[in-house]
Amino acid sequence: MPNNNENETKEINIDDFETKADYATQMRLLFCKREMIQTNGNLNQDYFKPTREGIDVRKWTKTHNELLISGIEDCGIGEWSAIRATYLPRWNNKILKMQTAYLMGKQDLREYSKNNWKGNKQEIEKEYEKNKRLAIKNGKWRAGVYAISTQKEFEEEQELIDAQDNENENENIEKNNDKEDIKENNNDEDNGNEVVNENKEKNNDEIIINEEDVKENINDIEEDEDN
Repeated sequence: MPNNNENETKEINIDDFETKADYATQMRLLFCKREMIQTNGNLNQDYFKPTREGIDVRKWTKTHNELLISGIEDCGIGEWSAIRATYLPRWNNKILKMQTAYLMGKQDLREYSKNNWKGNKQEIEKEYEKNKRLAIKNGKWRAGVYAISTQKEFEEEQELIDAQDNENENENIEKNNDKEDIKENNNDEDNGNEVVNENKEKNNDEIIINEEDVKENINDIEEDEDN
């Protein structure tokens, strides 16, 4: 086996080695970076293990969620390019759409995109709860979203939302009517109390007048007796 000497320039022939493995080892010793091989010419496996440096390892975090919420409030659902440009440049439209679906609790975002829906964190949470409630009611709550797969399901879902909105509106009207009734009852009660108070004052005045009449009668009797 030839001696490994980096200063030697003579030609190396595979026939000079007992095995091909010996030839490969010698070639590595001559031509590989020292960090790639061990001192005996075997490969250094640690050198070839992937490192995190230089690899785009990304994970969606709470911070990204907050930035997406800001983007929805500022730009609106469906304006993915605008949200990317200002808030989340390293994420593509597909990821932004998927994460928005999780925020809204709804797989199909077409209605929101059509209306360029905008909202803050509280309004987004309200939409999430509404969508979750409807999905559970219809057995379509899957993987954290209201799952809709066909156009027919989308139209049916819109009808349910309209019905729910009408129901909520009717409930609000009833609540407002109840409030008005309570207010009127309170006013009637206040008016009744005023009448009672007025009657009490009138009775008190009459009592006082009657007392004065009694005193005058007593005085008249005493004067008659003296005479």
